Order: sequence, then structure tokens, then C-alpha cells
Amino acid sequence: MSQSVTGLRGRVTWQQSIVDEVPARWVRIQASINGRIVGRAHGDDRGEFLLLLDSMAGGQGDLPEPLDVVVTVFGPPAPEPIPAGDPLGDLPLEELVADPDDVSPGIKLPTSPPYQSTAQSSRTVTFQLGTILTGQQKFFFNP
Repeated sequence: MSQSVTGLRGRVTWQQSIVDEVPARWVRIQASINGRIVGRAHGDDRGEFLLLLDSMAGGQGDLPEPLDVVVTVFGPPAPEPIPAGDPLGDLPLEELVADPDDVSPGIKLPTSPPYQSTAQSSRTVTFQLGTILTGQQKFFFNP
């Protein structure tokens, strides 16, 4: 990734206290401006993600500063149990039913289990063009 990209390094947890915090594993993240998708990301096993915005997110002409983007987290309805001895055993199996595949790149959300957003998993983030935001407030996923 170049030093001039705009993005967000973030984390998603299930709505729990810091003491009992549980990462929201394998989530999907979408960024939108006025309903137009300008970025997608996949969460990992720690609930961490790197969301990079499309280079045309701000449109053509003078770039808006600041750039307000709605970031929404999608995930399964509940944490999946992690099988003993298989740290990736809760990774959802994605059925590729279309050609071309639009689930793997994040264009469509997985359907088994059905991914959804929650009331607390979406908020507006103010991006600074050419900067990767870090140290932001976590996203909470609460079914």
C-alpha cells in the first residue's frame, strides 16, 4: 500500500466489557458515502481490519476535507464456537454460487451464516485524505 492511501485500521468486538472482550471474527466492513460503496474490508480472527478507500471516494475535482464516510460492520448473528485444535474452525465456508464470484471480494455478504449489521455496528468516521487512521474507537457488534 502506498503512503498516500486513505483508510482506517480498526477492530471489532462483541458488545462485552473490556475484561471479557471477545473479538468479532471474520466480519465484513463496508464504507459508503451517500449510499455509494467506496471501500470494503474483511476482518481477521482477532476482529482487526484494514479498510482502504477507493481513490475516487471523494469524487472528481477538489477533494473534500474532511471526508465523512459511513463505516458499517457486518457479521454472523452470534459468535461461532471455535473447535478445539482448529483455530480456523469457525471460519465461514463461502459457497461460490455465481460466476463471477462476488462473495470472496466482499461485493456480496456470506449467506451461511447470514451476515447482518446491528444498531451499534455502523457510524460515521471522518477520514483525512492520504492518511491511515489508527487508534480509533472500536466497533461493537451486538446482535
